[in-house]
Amino acid sequence: MKTFMFVILAALLVIGSSLAVAQQQDLHPYTADIAATGLVLAVGGTDYTGLAGGTCYTAVADPAGVGTLIDPFTGGEGVAQTASAITGDPFANVVVSILMPTILTDGVYIATMSYDGTSACWSNDGEATYSFFNPQGTTNTMNLGAGQIDIFLAGNICVPRNTGATNVTGSAVISVQYQ
Repeated sequence: MKTFMFVILAALLVIGSSLAVAQQQDLHPYTADIAATGLVLAVGGTDYTGLAGGTCYTAVADPAGVGTLIDPFTGGEGVAQTASAITGDPFANVVVSILMPTILTDGVYIATMSYDGTSACWSNDGEATYSFFNPQGTTNTMNLGAGQIDIFLAGNICVPRNTGATNVTGSAVISVQYQ
């Protein structure tokens, strides 16, 4: 009887183990169609008008386009700014680096430039809240929100005495990449 029970138990173990081996598994694939947007930088500009020789001016970033946010302001000075727009993937973080000019020149006359915490600002396109920052030599991480940010650049300009009527120029270099 013991032998018979042993044979039955062994047979049950063999049948049970063959049932466990008969299980199958397979992979369940996941796919996602991702539409990536390349970064696009549309460069704006800053124009100072009516500046007097021998005067240092402070100009803040002016997203509202007031045009007279320059000090000293005697009535003839102005600064107009158009935004540099960065577009890309919505809600992506981007790293923005800006190298600002330290001089503006026409080849003869030189005006010097300096920057502070009100010389630049950025916001998501269409929003009324702006974040001000010092653009000179800094790297800033910004979120593209709905897919675009606008950056306004200004700066403090010193025009030397005895500067003749001229148009001095310089350029900022803006670099942007996904984080």
